[in-house]
Amino acid sequence: LNPESWIQAAEIGANVLTKTVFDLAKALSSGQASTATIGETVSYDLTLTLNEGTTDNVTISDTLPAGMTYVDQSLKVMLPNGDEVEPDSVTYVGNLLTIHFNSVTIPGDNVTTNNTLLLTYDATVDNELDNQDGTTLTNSASATGEDADGDPLEDSDVEEPTVTVVEPVLTIDKSADPTSGLDAGDTVTYTVTITNTGNS
Repeated sequence: LNPESWIQAAEIGANVLTKTVFDLAKALSSGQASTATIGETVSYDLTLTLNEGTTDNVTISDTLPAGMTYVDQSLKVMLPNGDEVEPDSVTYVGNLLTIHFNSVTIPGDNVTTNNTLLLTYDATVDNELDNQDGTTLTNSASATGEDADGDPLEDSDVEEPTVTVVEPVLTIDKSADPTSGLDAGDTVTYTVTITNTGNS
């Protein structure tokens, strides 16, 4: 269309198509190391980018790897303006964390860089046989929803964050002083030195 055609289309009230945005990203929280020891807590961020306005039936499904456990009630959800939001339901069955919102409303300000729903939660590294030094724990997430017309929306995170288990590697050295020239009743001092040569 030439410029005049665009003007004519605007004058007759032609429909303007807008791109539907529904994008899920998952990452380790800011400051969270990519290594963890047994029993340590790991913090994750889930960022869902939406259109301004209301998106219905939003469900985020986060599958934690074997060897990690969701920390109960650690989930926090915030809108771009800093307001906290309570999900309509949160369930954790097996290794699947499911977070559901009947609807999510992003305030309209015509700024596309702040149309996000930020979810943060914690998980612990379990003390189990498979969590050995060097084990990698990778989890994934996906999201579904409905746009204003009731059409389905879905997305999965592309960058799946990975945490590597680190454990101590201990060496023990024992020495005695003195080691010779001893008589009954003499005192011997023993020194035990434990050294960690691992990454934990």
